[in-house]
Amino acid sequence: MSSMDSALLSSASMFTQNIYKATLRKQASDRELQWVTRICVLLVGLAGAGLAFNRSSILALWMLATDLLYCVVTPQLVCVVHLRSANCYGAISGYTVALLLRVLSGDPALGIPPVLLYPGWREDDGVITQYFPFRTLIAFISLAVVVLVSCLVELGFNHNVIPQSWDVLDVFKKKIEAEEDEKPTPLAHEGKNLVLHTSF
Repeated sequence: MSSMDSALLSSASMFTQNIYKATLRKQASDRELQWVTRICVLLVGLAGAGLAFNRSSILALWMLATDLLYCVVTPQLVCVVHLRSANCYGAISGYTVALLLRVLSGDPALGIPPVLLYPGWREDDGVITQYFPFRTLIAFISLAVVVLVSCLVELGFNHNVIPQSWDVLDVFKKKIEAEEDEKPTPLAHEGKNLVLHTSF
C-alpha cells in the first residue's frame, strides 16, 4: 500500500511541477498547485483501477510499463545525465518518436497488432511474434532523435534561423539569462593602470 500511494503521489507531483507549473501556468499559487496535485492523484488512481479491472493479467501491465520505461524514458535519462546539449525540444521529439515506434511495433498482451515488422518475425495461430530486439533499436533511435533535434534547434536559435519568439518553452531565453548572470562584474579599479611602488 505504501508503494502504491508513493507512485500515485510521485506521478501527480511530476505532472504538477514539470508540466502544469513549468509550461501551462507559471504564475500558479501554492494552493492552486495543491489542488492540481490532488486532482491528478484522483485521476491517476482511477486510471490505474480501470486498467486493473479491464486486464486479466496485472503482470502483463507491469511488463508493458517496464517495456515503455525502457524504450521511452531510458534515452531521456541518458541525455539528462550525460549530454549537456540536450534540450526540451529534443526530449519531446525523442519521446514522441519512441512512443510512436513502440505502438507501431504492436503488443500481443494488449491485442495491438504490429504495423512495423522487424526481421525474424513469425506468425503462429494469427499472432505475430517479433524476435528482433526492437525495443533496444527504438531506445537508440529515440536517443539519436533527442541529440539530433537538440543540436539542430540550438543551432537554429543561436544563428537566428529560428526566431526567438518561437521559443515557446523559453529554453534559450533561460540559457541566455544564465550566461549573462555568469559573466563577472568589472571591479571599480579595472581599466586603470595602477602602479605599485615598493621599497625595501
